[in-house]
Amino acid sequence: MSAAPPGAAPEGARGARRQRWRALAPPVIVIGLALAAAVVPGWLAPSNPLATNFAMRLQPLGTVAGGHVYWLGTDGLGRDVLSRLIYGTRISILTALAAVLGAGVIGGAMGLTAGFFRRGLGAAIMRLADTMMAIPFLLLAILIITELGSSLPTTIVALIVTTWPVYARTAYATTLKTIQAEFVDAARAAGSTTARLLFRHVLPFITSSLLVIGTLQVATMILYEAGLSFLGLGAQPPTPSWGSMLADGEGYVATAWWLITFPGLALFALVWAVNQGGDYLQTVLNPRLRD
Repeated sequence: MSAAPPGAAPEGARGARRQRWRALAPPVIVIGLALAAAVVPGWLAPSNPLATNFAMRLQPLGTVAGGHVYWLGTDGLGRDVLSRLIYGTRISILTALAAVLGAGVIGGAMGLTAGFFRRGLGAAIMRLADTMMAIPFLLLAILIITELGSSLPTTIVALIVTTWPVYARTAYATTLKTIQAEFVDAARAAGSTTARLLFRHVLPFITSSLLVIGTLQVATMILYEAGLSFLGLGAQPPTPSWGSMLADGEGYVATAWWLITFPGLALFALVWAVNQGGDYLQTVLNPRLRD
């Protein structure tokens, strides 16, 4: 049996890496554009997203008027759809990131505590998490927003309250597994305090799991925010958001198709890109999923 050429394995590995990066390039580009739109929308938007012009209402794509090009047309109030789409990116991304960060910190802390103190406090925390997960997301979100009022901060609070149990259950399972490891027993025997055991020896093991879940949850939070805004429970007019743009265009499906098409495509593209990035991150952080 002849031996493989010396450079075959490294070349095969390089080819696999190039193929992986080519597959990852489209979602990275989409996420990069979305982040740019969220951070500096004023540099990208051709006009003020709140400016109304009733004389230009429901104009089709590429309409030119007064030296201005409406690349994606105008809505029912004569506002530039492209500008509103760009500014709406900020609402979607900031809401999703804030909700994921808040739910991850709260859920991670609750799961870590529950896993370390399994009886009493830990059992109560996990029963609370199970109860929260049994309540439909939309019902709980509507109850919270009804009590606190419709606004963007309220939407973030509702998303945090409804999703922290996902992180808590993951942190709980990882903590239970980690505290049985020999190095934790050794640290306990050496006189480590409870706080040191939790934050020095256990927390690093649950961080990667929470990071993967958080990345995937960003896409879910974007969809949830769009759904709440579509129902009028998220960002309030005239603030542009993709969900509210879909709601505004619902009555013009037959006459102004662009009002729902482009927010829908933007929502699809960003959710797809974030999911692709989350899958890649999960592969990197979980050795069992690597080729």
